[in-house]
Amino acid sequence: MDIDYNKLVFFLTVVRSGGLTAAAKKLYRTQSAVSQALNALERQLGFKLITWEGKRLRLTREGTLVYNAAENRLRAIEEEVTAIKSSGQEVGGSIEIGMLNDASTQLHELLFTKIAQFRTNYPAVTFKIHFHTSVGIEQALLDREIDLGFLINFRGQQRFRLIEISTEQHLVVASPQYLTRVGGVASVSDVISKDLIDIDQYFTCFTPWVEYHDAASLPILEKKAAVIAVPDFRAIEQLVLAHQGIAVVPKYLVDKDLARGRLVQVLPKLSALQVWVSCAIERGRQERPCEELFLKTLSLKYPTGTILKF
Repeated sequence: MDIDYNKLVFFLTVVRSGGLTAAAKKLYRTQSAVSQALNALERQLGFKLITWEGKRLRLTREGTLVYNAAENRLRAIEEEVTAIKSSGQEVGGSIEIGMLNDASTQLHELLFTKIAQFRTNYPAVTFKIHFHTSVGIEQALLDREIDLGFLINFRGQQRFRLIEISTEQHLVVASPQYLTRVGGVASVSDVISKDLIDIDQYFTCFTPWVEYHDAASLPILEKKAAVIAVPDFRAIEQLVLAHQGIAVVPKYLVDKDLARGRLVQVLPKLSALQVWVSCAIERGRQERPCEELFLKTLSLKYPTGTILKF
């Protein structure tokens, strides 16, 4: 099959941009022209690539496969071009990275080890690490104070290109004293009815947990507000230890508290929530050669599912 690669680029741009309007601006085309190109590509391929829920973009199963295949091939071409450009000349520059104040030791070790490996090959590249809250990292990316951000649960995901690098287990926990006071919990809906602590008022941490274990209860969660919202997992840990409510937190952060009985896992028969730690780059921002090479050193891939985060 002779695929029209111009139309394929239109499709990739729509997915990366999160919609027709933003894609049309990047392609310097009308929204109607972009829509027509997508329709023509779907007719050529013989299946739907995209469905729409209002203005919200959703990839079909086939669309996900086509997107990942095309994205991976284009990424490989871009990496080859970067390698050609950098061959025979010293790569320099400075890379500024945002990390969570309470990031896991494993993530710190991964990043710092990879920086050391990278600088062995590219000693002219320097690094500066900034420690922020999750909100601070996102804002620093948008303000272009940092180049890359390592974080989980990005709120404004449509603003960033997310590259998934590792997973973490998150647990729902509370203090025994709090559960005794409120009468315990026996279901997801019981959890929602209690005092919930999260990194923001939109339940960025609780939403995926509820969606995974009891999606029918999501409308109930959406009507609530967190009793305390604080964008720092260590602060959340201290609030839970102070018997202020229930929270979803990284397992590594509360392992010792659980072992000592200071905290307990709520609904322990439910599986832990697997969340992705992502490296984020602001959409539309052109990566410099040193950044592209560093991402390659990290062995970062663009796995299936990344683009479903819009």
